[in-house]
Parts: sequence; C-alpha cells; structure tokens
Amino acid sequence: MDARAAGSGGPAAGRPDCPGRPTEPEHAVAADETLTECTSKLRQLLPRVARGLRRRSVPEVTQVAEDEHSLGPRHGAALSLVRELGPSTVGRLATDLGLSLATVSGTYADLERAGFIVRTTDPDDRRRTIISLAPGRGDAVGEWLDGASAPLARALGRLSPDERAIFVKAMSYLEAELATEPVDGLGP
Repeated sequence: MDARAAGSGGPAAGRPDCPGRPTEPEHAVAADETLTECTSKLRQLLPRVARGLRRRSVPEVTQVAEDEHSLGPRHGAALSLVRELGPSTVGRLATDLGLSLATVSGTYADLERAGFIVRTTDPDDRRRTIISLAPGRGDAVGEWLDGASAPLARALGRLSPDERAIFVKAMSYLEAELATEPVDGLGP
C-alpha cells in the first residue's frame, strides 16, 4: 500500500488527541480514486453509519412510561431542531425535518409525554400550535443530544477545518439529491 492509501500524511496520522483510534479508517480514500470507487465505498459505509447512529443509547430519563415506548433518533432530531430554532410551529418543524405534519405531531406528542417539550396555541392564530422546550429541561436535552452526537464530533475533530467544510458540503449535496430524486418513481 502506498503512502496515499495508508493516509500517512492525513490529518489523523499521529494525532495525540485521538489516542487508541486508528490513524486511518478502513475505507480511506486515496486522492486518485475514481468517482465509481468512492461511490462503492460510500454505498458500504452509509448503512453502517446509519445503524451506528440508530444504536446510540437514549438516557433512561427519556422513557415514556404511559405507552411503554422509548424515545429514539427521530425524537433526537426533532428535539435538536426545537433547541436550535426556539419556539416554532408544527408546520415549520415538519418542513425543516422533511416529514409530514402527522408524523411530526406524533413525534412531538411523544416528547411532550416525556416532559421535554410543551405545546401551546399560537395567540395570533389559534389554529396553529407552537412547540417549545419545556422549562427546566434544557440541560437534559443538551446531555442527550451531546451524547448522541459524540461519535460524530470525534470523527469531525479528526479532520482539518477545510476537510470538515468539504464533508458538510458533500453531505448537504447528498441530502439535496435525495430530497429531489424520485423514490421508486413516486416522486420526492
């Protein structure tokens, strides 16, 4: 294997802030790999990444006792958005999450039963519902989201600022392609 494939000059090589971690991932990309080779590697990696993210543990405090369901990754994404945006309408959250109103309403109902959010009626339009973080739950929400995103933060920490920007740009392009491409001929 040549130096490029081994990644000996890569940002993680010999980094003291990554003890016990491999210096280069199994699917490292050499600068001269073709688009087809990179696509093949990503086709193998993305399902593993998705499984790993779904397996992230959710703190015991998030157990929804009434219906014996627990909160999972979809709830984390919904909660993260409310934390980022502040009080928002269900419609805005559904649009930003790329989900139907019914799905988002159910997700936030679970979060309300768990005590993480509160729903109120918009005083300017009584037909609209406003979702907000529940008072006093900001620390618990932060702990959950920080724990769930820790592997991502560690992986991004192994990249230079330029590499992080390229990675985020590539993921944004992928998300946009997935949002506009028909699924089984049924439309986006």
